[in-house]
Amino acid sequence: MSILMYTIYGMFGLILGSFLNVLVLRHNAHSVLGRSGCAVCGAALSWYELIPILSWVFQKGVCRTCGSNISIQYPLVELAVASWFVLIASTPISLLEQGIMLFVGVVLIAIAVYDIRHTIIPDQWVWGFVVAAVVYSSVVFATGERALLDACISGIVIAAPIWALWFFSRGMAMGFGDVKLALGIGYVTGLSSGVYTLGLAFIFGAVVGVSIIAYQRMRPLLLQVINARPLKPYARTLTMKSEIPFGPFLVAAVVIVWYAQQFDVLLMPW
Repeated sequence: MSILMYTIYGMFGLILGSFLNVLVLRHNAHSVLGRSGCAVCGAALSWYELIPILSWVFQKGVCRTCGSNISIQYPLVELAVASWFVLIASTPISLLEQGIMLFVGVVLIAIAVYDIRHTIIPDQWVWGFVVAAVVYSSVVFATGERALLDACISGIVIAAPIWALWFFSRGMAMGFGDVKLALGIGYVTGLSSGVYTLGLAFIFGAVVGVSIIAYQRMRPLLLQVINARPLKPYARTLTMKSEIPFGPFLVAAVVIVWYAQQFDVLLMPW
């Protein structure tokens, strides 16, 4: 595929990423439509303040009207969606599979961001993902690249251990939204790669958890050395008992595993 086509995919991704930010921030609001404005002062944004990534960079991450900080979520989400579009463009799959996976990736990014912000996964989004995942699994089966049994039960099998964690911990170790997310992941990756995905997600979670403990113990010393204030006031309360959303780890893992799967790359030794 030519550089021009990659550029087109990336540009569409940036535009869609900008809309995705609105969707995440206005979910459960009366409407996602309407003119965008500053979240602090409410000033309506001009067209040049809505250019994906560039507006945030040129404004140095602050509102031109009131000077309040603009969340880095905006450029990160735009860049994430654009990157996903370029990755899909580079995969050796059919246009139908590309279309399905473009939708899947956008929904997964929205789920991850919303879960980070609110530690909950919206039902409409996760069930939309599951439906798209089942359709994708059916298409892959139709091409002869996945066995019928795998196409039918992979989601249920991959979701089973997450359901067990949710059930036996009474929702303390895992949310039910993660169960539904794992259901769709199984249908996207297939059974064997789904196992890799769960393993990678738990590794990501463990690394973040250990990092939280290390930060808690090292923070006073670090602050004393650099004579600085904490980056965030709430950082003082972070411990391993803090509520850490698992959805983003699942999303990161399935993106890595699925993309590697398209090029027959073995990620893990088990």
